[in-house]
Amino acid sequence: MDNKIVLTKLEKMRGKTFHYGNNIHCFLDFKMDDTKEKCIIKTNIDSFERSFDSIEEFLK
Repeated sequence: MDNKIVLTKLEKMRGKTFHYGNNIHCFLDFKMDDTKEKCIIKTNIDSFERSFDSIEEFLK
């Protein structure tokens, strides 16, 4: 997935709630780490670190 598309999608998710696993998470913020080629997503419950290659699947 194009990084610009991912950034746009992540920015739209800020402040919204999502069901993941058995919990409802409030999306707080994210950080793109170009050096490690990873995206770190912070919610009110946990932080998730995913590679750029797997972020599209994770966001579904």
